[in-house]
Amino acid sequence: MEQEANQPISENLWWVIPEKLAGVRKPMPEELTELQAVGIRAIVSVCYYETRWTT
Repeated sequence: MEQEANQPISENLWWVIPEKLAGVRKPMPEELTELQAVGIRAIVSVCYYETRWTT
């Protein structure tokens, strides 16, 4: 699901734990300054993928 490019990323931000842990769509490089201005100090990408390996 892609977000419109003209929506400010700070409007797409939601706090899971106030001021500690937030969720947001994948930021574009030019949006990092805006995220820093609202208190984001680190970004972690979490992905899910299914493998066909068996043990």
